[in-house]
Amino acid sequence: MVHKLEIYISTDVEADGPIPGMNSMLSFGSAAYLEDKTLAMALLKTNYRKSTKRNMPKKWFDPLPHSHQALDDAIEQGALFCNMLRELKSSDSS
Repeated sequence: MVHKLEIYISTDVEADGPIPGMNSMLSFGSAAYLEDKTLAMALLKTNYRKSTKRNMPKKWFDPLPHSHQALDDAIEQGALFCNMLRELKSSDSS
């Protein structure tokens, strides 16, 4: 069986108002990773709606800024995914 690699792009836009199109864009950033909320749902053994950051263990988070600068936030999301993937792989090998 051939497994296709799925890559998702985490993109974040910061604007100086609530609607990016009507306000000035301050920053834009993207980082490529796999989808993380579904992975969190599986690891947490909960439903999709409860797979939020507040319900995730602290060990999944690196000391990276959530600065509302687009690239910082995209990188933070990617690191979160990598930490979840590391936990999944370690539980598979147990």
